[in-house]
Amino acid sequence: MSGVHYKFSSKLSYDVVTFHGHSISLGDLKRQIMARERLKVANCDLQILKAETSEEYSDDAQIPKNVSVIVKRVPARATCVSMKL
Repeated sequence: MSGVHYKFSSKLSYDVVTFHGHSISLGDLKRQIMARERLKVANCDLQILKAETSEEYSDDAQIPKNVSVIVKRVPARATCVSMKL
């Protein structure tokens, strides 16, 4: 089993998400973290940052095994934006 160590910026200790293979997609990592932390998809989204550099992972990123990341909760992205003129 492979794993990614994650922690929310407000927490002191890391938790681990386990998976098979050498890497995990950013979307799969977010889903597993949200399930473990019992977060609702409709209420928020997660921003995943490299622990060493605070650089954000892009949407199509593959996160390698044995990496540490920082997780931040952000407002859910709206799929449709309506503008009033």
